[in-house]
Amino acid sequence: MAHHVQTDSAKSTGPILVIASLALPAYVTAEAVLSFLNVGVIAPTASWGATVLRSTSFFQANPFYMLVPAISLTTLVLAFNLFGDGVRDAFDPKGQR
Repeated sequence: MAHHVQTDSAKSTGPILVIASLALPAYVTAEAVLSFLNVGVIAPTASWGATVLRSTSFFQANPFYMLVPAISLTTLVLAFNLFGDGVRDAFDPKGQR
């Protein structure tokens, strides 16, 4: 019986990993948006949205204060999306899109 449980748990790990890796960018984006709107995490906690919010007051003087965290956030979300697509393709190479 232990063999069947291990086999079934190994088969279900792939879809769980795919769902988690594709949901992570949505969670990161939602947290950044909420922090940008000043509804997210409390001040001592680091957040991409809070960094972009603080940089809005310096945008006229130096736009790179806002561009660097915004581009970094975009790169992070894009990287996790591509990783999720790769994991999905690895676990289901013949799957239809």
